[in-house]
Amino acid sequence: MATLKAVRGTRDLLPPETDLWNRIEATARQVFARYNFGEIRTPVFEDTSLFARSVGEETDIVSKEMYSWEDRARAQSEKAQSLTLRPENTAGVVRAYIEHKLGETGQLQKLYYIGPQFRRERPQKGRYRQFWQIGKHYLESGLERAIYDASRPGQKPLLDSEQGQRIIAMVCGPPPAGRARWTVRLIAEEAVKRKLVAKVSPATVHILLRSHDLKPWREKNVVRGEVG
Repeated sequence: MATLKAVRGTRDLLPPETDLWNRIEATARQVFARYNFGEIRTPVFEDTSLFARSVGEETDIVSKEMYSWEDRARAQSEKAQSLTLRPENTAGVVRAYIEHKLGETGQLQKLYYIGPQFRRERPQKGRYRQFWQIGKHYLESGLERAIYDASRPGQKPLLDSEQGQRIIAMVCGPPPAGRARWTVRLIAEEAVKRKLVAKVSPATVHILLRSHDLKPWREKNVVRGEVG
């Protein structure tokens, strides 16, 4: 009979090492609590399409490194579904933010997570196929956040980062046909179309318009969420 061992790329955590892990997690929770972050716990597996959309279908993570399987239907009323162990936590956090309509509270959501992630990478020293992450997110309505970030002088806009592009894509959908990325102009057009700009302070919108010369809307109409 073959000797039972932990699966390649995983490991057991035993005392006294677990004491160290508990101390690290407790310290992280204390720091987050000090700055008014709340803990979010999402499922360790999600619909595969969530990661394909947020991470990108052509990336190595989606094409080579995800643990996915077909969850067969158990009744005629059910449909088979492709599920995946989460390779990262951002997609699940944003999915929960959207699903539970946290953006409708009108408040900035300060969330943190602690938990395992799974990637089918080649195991190396210090790199495992099941690994733990501690992370945090500030979340507002994707469009409002993009407009706010784009209006801050000297700051790197959310749209300039790959993670920001993924978050905007999850909230707004893919960029318009023929466009590879969301831009400030496209975001502003979408915000006006959905009448979401009215939720942002007029000062922020004015700065955005002046900084990026967004036309043909008159500032007073954009603030009202109308097309000028």
